[in-house]
Amino acid sequence: MGKIILIGGNVDKGASLTAKEKKEFRPVKTVKMVGPEIFERLIKEVKGTASRIEIITSASEIPFVIGKEYKKALEKLTCKNVSVMHISNSQEADLQKNLQRLE
Repeated sequence: MGKIILIGGNVDKGASLTAKEKKEFRPVKTVKMVGPEIFERLIKEVKGTASRIEIITSASEIPFVIGKEYKKALEKLTCKNVSVMHISNSQEADLQKNLQRLE
């Protein structure tokens, strides 16, 4: 059985991005990631860097930027099985393909 671990609240939600940057989903220097101690705790909770980790960006105004940055940060910590799910509404959350990924 897996775990669901929520992290967030310590990232720029896009307030400093221009409309063009939000539309193009380009990473910018204003995106602040959570501290490395949070990722180290996450890796400990999931029992190591070989565990399956799904990043779900549903609460972000810039989901493609945040997903890419979280994935890059976890991969720098040698996590090998990291994917990003962009779920923007409850209908997408209920799709069978998304539910299967979370199983």
